[in-house]
Amino acid sequence: MDFTMPLTELPSHTFSGAMYNPDLIHANTLNALLGEESEPAEKEESSLPQDLAELLDEGGTHEQAMAALEKAVLSGTFLDDDDFVVKTNSENPQAIWNDIKNDISNAPVLTRVDPKLVEQNVDSFRIFEITEEDDRMHLFINGALAADLPLGAISKTDFEKIIVFIQGVLDSISLAFALLGIGVAKGKTWATDLADNLKRPKSWLSTAKSAFGKFTSAYAKYKRYLADSPEETKKARKQDAATKAMDLLASAYLGFVGVILKTAWRIVKMVLTLIFGNIREVLRLLCQLTKAAIEWAGMGAAKLAFAIIDAILAAIAVWDDVAKWKELKS
Repeated sequence: MDFTMPLTELPSHTFSGAMYNPDLIHANTLNALLGEESEPAEKEESSLPQDLAELLDEGGTHEQAMAALEKAVLSGTFLDDDDFVVKTNSENPQAIWNDIKNDISNAPVLTRVDPKLVEQNVDSFRIFEITEEDDRMHLFINGALAADLPLGAISKTDFEKIIVFIQGVLDSISLAFALLGIGVAKGKTWATDLADNLKRPKSWLSTAKSAFGKFTSAYAKYKRYLADSPEETKKARKQDAATKAMDLLASAYLGFVGVILKTAWRIVKMVLTLIFGNIREVLRLLCQLTKAAIEWAGMGAAKLAFAIIDAILAAIAVWDDVAKWKELKS
């Protein structure tokens, strides 16, 4: 890795010697990580309509999902004031819904996972890396040095937790896309654009605690299963053991996706916007992901588990992020 890239000194009232590459990461982002952001953290409560948020928790039918999504789109839930269609009044929500509803309705709930598709998606999402050298911490984005900070300027653990959470969101989108047979349309600059928009990390960290808690619970249950019946576990066929494990992890994945789509859907939308650009396509994909999450939760984890096994065998990285999160918490 090349440490010779020219960096700019970060304007900071508290920490000196913090350097960053303005082409890769925004000064406001690092200032927020350093605790110099005055804007209060957002509350964890979902900003989605109650009926849609409840469906993400409890699951629902195709019809229930479509009805809730139609209501959300027509009310402008997934559109922000700075979206082009809102600023220009070029289209009303009903016209947008009429245009995308058939694609959302006809999208497959689950397909057999294509290993090549999963690998391509994961490769396009592995963008962050943190290293230490001497008394410095380095953040790389797509292999390029984005920030060079003195250790102690920010808690390395908190920094890593934020990055791991972001990576978990990216991997979850990748996994959901793979389960739906959707390939990532990777752009040239979206990774660095994402870094420029990593605002309010304290709020993201709070959301992460809730989301990764789903995985922590699943791991704890699986660990108890192994400890309580070691002889039975030894006798069990590998496929049976894998199915039981995936049933727990599928439940955790559904819980994670539910939290992300409820309390951090703007993060998901931001990622999709940076990758796909067109707001109509972003809205369609966001609705498709939400509909899939509702229907998967309604199916139960056992049915979803086999598809997730396929994705894991195809080298999806989301579980590595979960393991990393657990390590950071301990």
